[in-house]
Amino acid sequence: MANIDINSIKHLRLHETKTTITVDQAQRFWENNQHNRDFRPSHGQHLARQMKLGRWKASPEPIVITESGKLVNGQHRLWAIIKTGLSQEFTIIVIPDSEFKDIFSVIDQGAVRSHKDILGVDNKVLMPITFLLRASGMKKPTPEDIVPFLDSRLGFILSNMTSRKLNSKIWRHNCFRAATAIAITSHTIRQADAFEILDRLESKNITEWPHLFSQLYMQLTEAQMPLITSGRTFHNDWFIRSLYAWSHVNSDTKTIRITKDFVGDARTTALQVLHAIKKDYLTHA
Repeated sequence: MANIDINSIKHLRLHETKTTITVDQAQRFWENNQHNRDFRPSHGQHLARQMKLGRWKASPEPIVITESGKLVNGQHRLWAIIKTGLSQEFTIIVIPDSEFKDIFSVIDQGAVRSHKDILGVDNKVLMPITFLLRASGMKKPTPEDIVPFLDSRLGFILSNMTSRKLNSKIWRHNCFRAATAIAITSHTIRQADAFEILDRLESKNITEWPHLFSQLYMQLTEAQMPLITSGRTFHNDWFIRSLYAWSHVNSDTKTIRITKDFVGDARTTALQVLHAIKKDYLTHA
């Protein structure tokens, strides 16, 4: 790696400083937010939640304003301050008014880092947990939200599942993995029994599968009606039908029929598992 003389890098026209922005200051900057991109309420709410939970940390990405007070970048962060009533520290860059268009045209064009990038964990583990958190009411799970579940038995089970060769789209699906982890964690089925079934699903012919898993496969691949695929509900057909199969695999049930009562019970079971891992995980959700 080459050595760089940092003193040789000159700040010629941009003036940079770190400062605390109060609610009143944020309100004034917000009033000068006349030329910014469309405001995204969901992102603003997400930032406000991080501030309420005490997770907010000043990042290298600055809030940019012009010398006359026009806001170039940072509208969601400023809105979050106003929403929460909490002052926060930011890096501030002040630019000449004449540079507004040039700076505005290139800002925020970098690639957004994914949860996988940040946490260094396989998506086959991350995505089922993300589904469970969203289905339970969390609008935008962050890496901080996900970590307690990664470090729990739920995460351990999902990690173990990644070592098994699951080639079929059905068994690789995030919601099937989520249902499997919930079934095992809630003691609906023993892990050894569930993993033995997973091995059969990949190594045996469909006629040798547990009957309900043959049903599950056909219902999800040859559905006669539109499936519920929303990632924000436990009524997602990939999740709820998979959980039904795990819940009744040792019974005499011959087909998968999803009733309102079963959906309610499944939601209760999933929430109990999640709350047992982190009781207050939905705080400010």
